[in-house]
Amino acid sequence: MARKNPPGPWTVRLEIAPGLEDVLLEEIEELGVREARKDTGGVEARMDAATLLYVQHNSRIASRATIRLARVQAPSLQGLADRLRKLPWKLYAVPHQPLQIDVSSTKSKLRHRSTTSSKVELAIGDALKGPRLPSSKRPPREPLRVGVRIENDMADIRIDASGELLHRRGWRKDPGRAPLRENLAVAILRASGWRPGEPLVDPMTGSGTFAVEAALWTLGRAPAAHRELACERWPCWQGVSRKQPPRTADPGAVILATDRDARTIARARTNAARARVDARVRMEQVQLSDLEPPAERGLVVMNPPWGDRLGDPSHARVLHSRWRDHLRTSWPGWRVAVLVPDEGWASSVWRPDARSVAEFSSGGTKVRTWLYEPS
Repeated sequence: MARKNPPGPWTVRLEIAPGLEDVLLEEIEELGVREARKDTGGVEARMDAATLLYVQHNSRIASRATIRLARVQAPSLQGLADRLRKLPWKLYAVPHQPLQIDVSSTKSKLRHRSTTSSKVELAIGDALKGPRLPSSKRPPREPLRVGVRIENDMADIRIDASGELLHRRGWRKDPGRAPLRENLAVAILRASGWRPGEPLVDPMTGSGTFAVEAALWTLGRAPAAHRELACERWPCWQGVSRKQPPRTADPGAVILATDRDARTIARARTNAARARVDARVRMEQVQLSDLEPPAERGLVVMNPPWGDRLGDPSHARVLHSRWRDHLRTSWPGWRVAVLVPDEGWASSVWRPDARSVAEFSSGGTKVRTWLYEPS
């Protein structure tokens, strides 16, 4: 079989936690993707190979990218298998490569996921028999992840283009308690209106996620620059080079991360050093009540303790009310974005004079970001 260049453009779906589609769409459009459209839990757009690579390297919010290989009829197991064998699997996998099949079925005769998954795997294995696509690359050990979504006897066939989830940047080795995923931290910053050049303070920094991700964004560092993506291991992936985003000058605004606990600050400093932004982020051991604003205005962003870290809701309400009052009186001119559970006690504390800018699930808990903006 002769070598082929990547056969795109494909319909690409970029995934995100449901509720954050708008901020992902905004980011994707800023990366130069046109005619993108959102749906529940993601954004779809047509992309060629170079754009697919560029977007995955530079999106700070997407968690995964998949391509639609085909949409086929699935009237029966055998009918689905027959159609799958005709698809160009050799462009994306090699014989004997492990396969990870994810099946979902709605309003279909094919209700047994394990049986359908086994049939799909056998059909792809049949299609991969014989000569493989010439390539100078070592055959991948990683499985090809294939998604099969069946509804009304039609199957949507997708291939994972990312591999490891995109939020795993590689810098956070010690996440601490109740960590917030890196891409979700960026989504909160973006939903709160923060952009590089505005002062940022995280007074309960934990593992330093907000500050580190803000610094990486400010410095223009591509989130996936350190890793190989799944699409780069496809046999058809020939002659596609990484395109660097345009360089931007560091605006120099302060990025400050603080915490009252010395061990927490030590952990955050270690993470910042792994991300190579320790020279860009100020980190101090100080509690919120003793912290002074480093500028006249900016954004305070917090993922404060709640739930089992604070005990019963009445105790949490008292502490959160204290933090709210301190920030509103001692930090005039500063906006405040706070991530809290979507529960009555949290809404009663933060909702007055604030608006909800993001609502999603984190670690299985429904959470909401409230944004206070001074008048």
